[in-house]
Amino acid sequence: MMKVKGVLDRIVDGEVGVILVDELKKEFTVNKERLPERIKEGAWFTLIIEEDDIQSIEVDEEKTEEVRQKVNSQLDRIRKKSSGSKFKRRD
Repeated sequence: MMKVKGVLDRIVDGEVGVILVDELKKEFTVNKERLPERIKEGAWFTLIIEEDDIQSIEVDEEKTEEVRQKVNSQLDRIRKKSSGSKFKRRD
């Protein structure tokens, strides 16, 4: 039995969640019914994995918020650097 972190990468056809586990360099697919309600892409989980199968999925609110804030601050920095196009408009 192994406890790892994983992120919900995407939901395919509204039916199957794809969870990436960087530590194992693997992706797991699970039926959407096994995921917590109202979960969105980018949510982080603590997973219990046994014999290449997810036994338990628990939302990691702290990690999800930490990553969200990091991404938002990076986007803010990019937006502040961007002062518009460097090309002049021709009339």
